[in-house]
Formats: sequence, structure tokens, C-alpha cells
Amino acid sequence: MSKCLKNKVDSIRRTLKNNALEVSAAAIESKILELYPNYETDWSSDVRAEVIKAITQDHQSTEIVNYASPVQEPLTQHQESEIFTQEKTVNAMPTVVNYALPETNNSHSLAVTNADKQALVSTQSLALGFELSEQECLLVADNVDDVFNDYASFLTGVTTAIKGYVDHRFNEAESALDTNADAVRSHIADRAARLNQKVENFSTNVKADIGGIRQNIKSSKVNILSRFALPSKTG
Repeated sequence: MSKCLKNKVDSIRRTLKNNALEVSAAAIESKILELYPNYETDWSSDVRAEVIKAITQDHQSTEIVNYASPVQEPLTQHQESEIFTQEKTVNAMPTVVNYALPETNNSHSLAVTNADKQALVSTQSLALGFELSEQECLLVADNVDDVFNDYASFLTGVTTAIKGYVDHRFNEAESALDTNADAVRSHIADRAARLNQKVENFSTNVKADIGGIRQNIKSSKVNILSRFALPSKTG
């Protein structure tokens, strides 16, 4: 495996591990070469997301995703029926990722761990078409509740938290644009005022210089004419 391919495989493997998916490097390498044999020239963030999505779908179709959570007791027939109904509802949504999550003692509520929330935030953001960093996933997960009525509510809570975080980032960008625009306008106004003052000073100085020149010319004229003045006649 080339160093370039190894770096991509290791990066994808870390992301999948954060999503509670343990996938071998060989499997990831095989999927990359299968989907993008010319990965060296075709590689992009979108290509990376497609590879992760394909691997995730492959594992969901062959095995249950393993969470770092306590081993569960066998589900009752009622619980199996309820989970099946919830997953069937979720599967109808375009951005759904199905997980078998632990339940609390109350069969009508669903408790989730921080690892559960972070994993779904990461996977759901990829399904929505963008990738959050590990730190961003932690920030979003902190705004998700720990207990839900069912899996669909959990999914809705995560999606709402992601949208809230995206809105926050856009608000920050818009605020920065407004602040910079105000700063530019203020700078332009200041430079314009300074230029106008210089023009006004220049005009005043020129008028003063011209007035002095005129006065000098007038004085010189009087002196010259006085030299040619004829003496006055007497008697």
C-alpha cells in the first residue's frame, strides 16, 4: 500500500471508529480501489464521504453496529416488535442511519450515552452532505438530551442540534462580514475626510500665495511709477 493510500485509509478508519464501526484497513483499501481506482487524481472531501457511506451501508446490511455500551439482555417479543416498527418508520426518511440502541428499564423510553450521541452526530452529518470534526461532534452532542421516547425522537433531536450548530456558524460568519463591512466604511470615510481637508488646505494656501503675489506686483508698480513722476510747477 502506498503512503498516500495508507494515509487515506487510516483517516477513514479513525472516522469509522468514532462512529463505533471497526473496519480493517484491507477492507477500506478495497472499497477505495473499487469505487475510485484513480483515487490519486479523483480524491476530494466528497469522494471520502462516499467511501465512508458505502462502507457504513455494507456493514449495516451484514451485521448489527456495535456500540461501546453494556451487553443487553435478550429483547422480549414486544420490544422487538416496537424496535422493528421504529426502524421501519426511520427507514422511510432520506437521511436515516439505523442503530440498535440500549433501552432503559422503562420499555417506552430510550437512554443514550455520550458515545451514542457523538456517533450519530458524526454519521448524520455525513448523511446530510458535510463532515464535522471530532471537536464539533462533541459540541453538538452536548446539546442533545440523554433520554428520548423512541429512536425517531433521538434522530430528530440530533438533526435539530446539527441544524442549530450550522445556524450558529453561519451567524458568526454573517456577523464577521457585517463587522468588517462597517470597518471598511469607517476607514473609507476617514480617508475621504483627510483628503478633503488636504484639498481645502491646498486651496487656502494657493489663495494666500496669489494674494501675496498680487500685493507685491502692486507695490512694485507704485515704486516704478514714482521714479518717472514729474516735479510739480510753482508760480
